[in-house]
Amino acid sequence: MKVIFSENGATSVEFAVIAVLLLTLIFGVIDFGLLFYNRQVLTNAAREGARRGVIIKIPRVTVTEIQNRVLYYCQDNLVTGGSNPGTALKQPIVSYGDMNANSVIDRGDILAVEAEYTYDFFVISYLGIGPKLLKAEVKMIME
Repeated sequence: MKVIFSENGATSVEFAVIAVLLLTLIFGVIDFGLLFYNRQVLTNAAREGARRGVIIKIPRVTVTEIQNRVLYYCQDNLVTGGSNPGTALKQPIVSYGDMNANSVIDRGDILAVEAEYTYDFFVISYLGIGPKLLKAEVKMIME
């Protein structure tokens, strides 16, 4: 008795195995690209807030105005997949060197703005990769 093995469908099975790996790789590259883009946006937002705080203006810009500038920049530019970035974006921290924000601020003092955002991967989160905390800190000298 002769046994005949059919090779019908072998190509489909091979394609299914390779396609899953290829799609995971492609979407992983896209997810990490968005992660790096959002990190750069967060850095730029902190820079925008710090720049707003160090410019010469009388009266000086308040801490709330600096924080709002950072938040508005993030809301306009972060790629979040349609979710509200306000839920993953922490309130920016603004500090003036060793002084608290209510002290008299003088020329030459250092203004530090720190922003944090929790980035959740779009596709590869299904592989068990959890959210990533992105941080940006910018320091500028008061004008």
